[in-house]
Formats: sequence, C-alpha cells, structure tokens
Amino acid sequence: MRDWLDGLPAAPRIVVIVAAFVAFACVGLLLTRRFLHLRVGRVPRVILFAVPLIEFFAVLIDLTIAGANEHVMSTRTLEAVEAARITTVYRQAEAFGTDDRCRIQSLIDDYVNFTVDQVWPAQRHGEIVDSHGRLSAIQNAIVSVRSDGPAVAGAQDAIFGQFGDYSDLRRQRQAEVPVGLPPTLFYGLLAAGAALIASTWLMDTGAGRHRSGERHSAAVPPAGPQLIVTAIVALFIGVFVAVGLSLDHPFKRRDGLSAKPWRQALEMASDSPVGDRVPGCPLTIAQYVGAAGVRPGA
Repeated sequence: MRDWLDGLPAAPRIVVIVAAFVAFACVGLLLTRRFLHLRVGRVPRVILFAVPLIEFFAVLIDLTIAGANEHVMSTRTLEAVEAARITTVYRQAEAFGTDDRCRIQSLIDDYVNFTVDQVWPAQRHGEIVDSHGRLSAIQNAIVSVRSDGPAVAGAQDAIFGQFGDYSDLRRQRQAEVPVGLPPTLFYGLLAAGAALIASTWLMDTGAGRHRSGERHSAAVPPAGPQLIVTAIVALFIGVFVAVGLSLDHPFKRRDGLSAKPWRQALEMASDSPVGDRVPGCPLTIAQYVGAAGVRPGA
C-alpha cells in the first residue's frame, strides 16, 4: 500500500489520502448513529477526551513533518555535494594531456548520463543499480595517467583524492535510498488520527435541541451538522498525514529528488554543452567508453 502511494504523483497522492480519511469519518459516523442509537444527553462530554487526543496528534504530526523535512534537506545537500564532487574530478582532469583528459572526461560524462537515465529512475523504486564497471574505468583512467613531471603527479594525486571522496558520497547516497521515518511513527499517527475522528462521532453539535416539554432521552440530533464537523476534522487530519508522507523517502518516490543537479553540474563544468563528444577530444564518448571495456548502453 505504501509503495503504491509512493508511486503516485504528489497531487493524486494527497487527494487519495484525504479522501480516505473523509470517507472513514463519514461512514463511521453514519454507522455509529445507525447501530449504537446514540441519544443526546446519554453520551458524556467527549470534548474532555478529545483534547488530549488533539494534543497527542499535534505532537506526532510535528515530529513526523519536522523529521521528514530534516531528512529531505540532508539528502538534498548530499545529492548536491555528490554531483559537485564528480564535477570537480571532471574539471581537474584538464591538468592532464589531451589523451588522458579526453579519456577521463568522456568516462565521467558517460557515468553522469548513466546516473541520470538509469540510476535515478531505479531509486524511485528503492533499487540500487550497479555502475557496470563505469567507476572502475574512471579510477583506472586516473591511475594510468602518464606523469611527465611533478605538476602532473600532484594533479593526479589531487584528482584521485577527489574521486575517493566522491566514492564515499555515492555510498552514503545509496544507503539513504531505503531510509525513511520509522513505520511505528506513522502507525501511531494514523491511530491517533482515527481516534480523534472517532471522538467526533460521539460529540453533540447542539443542533436540533428539543423543547423543554419533550423527553430529553428520545431526541436524536440531525446527522447534517455533526457530519460536517466530522468531515472537516478528517479533512485537516488527512492533509497533515499526506504532507508527512509526501516528505518521507526523498529518493524513493515518483516526485522525489531529481537528478537535475548532476546534468547541470556537468554542463557548468564543461566549456560548452557536452553531446556525443567532449570538447577538444578526437574521439566520441562512446569510443572512449568502449575502449575502457564498458558497454555504453549497459
């Protein structure tokens, strides 16, 4: 059920969750009135019971939204830093000769496009996709750079350090893909919301009061006003729960974090937009990738 909700766009997901809460509230109210035959005056003042429920629900929703938002911000920062780090590796390759630079930058361009086109869509389903040798090819290209002097050797050490940092960031991002708020927090949120809605089924709205000469115990308040109150309460609860769910699992959602920072970072690092050939290189990206033993379409 949760995976199905995560697969929906943001607007339909909110509509489905809110509609489910409103339907539960209205049907529950009508069934309660139908089968329990409640009378005004026979039900105690449930507002005393509802107040602590409201406070408990408010605390839970605050924890849920605050925790989910903090997780979104941290993963967004992680994504931006990861994209910036691989871009740094791309730029630092300019310190090498044409052959080495073209080979490293072509492999990085292929890897970034692979990440955008295949890794990110798989993350939306909670899957971790292997690089199919792309990272190993980049590492081997850096190691095999011909050192013609101390300047090139220093640049090689620097780029290798940056690539090592990127590998660590990549592992952190992969570890964050299945991470979300604890399920027990959401179960508690749903239980508190359901209990709060149920308390409205027992409330006396004050509508339809009988006259003083009538028997008090025989009066049944009309369903209309109480149904409106119950639906409004359910509407707000549904919206709060939907907001919390929409912030959870920032990578594992159809409308989760996008891979745009990757492509934008690479375009900013290059002097001109990268197409099928890195600017200034004699061979195409596919030819460099093929020479490194990586299938371009894998």
